[in-house]
Amino acid sequence: MVVHLQRYYDVSYATMLSRLKAVGLIKEEDRERLRDVQPVYAARELGYQIEEEEWGFGQTTWGLDTLPKRLVRLVRRAVFQDKLTVSSAADLTGLSEDEIEELMVDRPSEPGQLAEHDVVSASTG
Repeated sequence: MVVHLQRYYDVSYATMLSRLKAVGLIKEEDRERLRDVQPVYAARELGYQIEEEEWGFGQTTWGLDTLPKRLVRLVRRAVFQDKLTVSSAADLTGLSEDEIEELMVDRPSEPGQLAEHDVVSASTG
């Protein structure tokens, strides 16, 4: 039903979940469970025509891989610095809380990970 409404009103799946919760049509536990649904795949199974751009960067790409790397770095930093909660980060990015928690796992820095504008903003902020 969420996919049908999302497509009818031409909004993101995450937005539709938030709106349904806001008007009391679903509970928080329903919203959490429904967040794990991959709406493009569900829409395809329901018979909707899927446009190429709906796949993001490709049919096999999902979750973190669909977001700009700089956004991922900034969200990760904000959660580490307690400026953003895991739940808020999930709402902001459209990812599940599990995906945000996976993002928070320490991993070695990749060479060249910080772009010049990241370094400048970090040194001035």
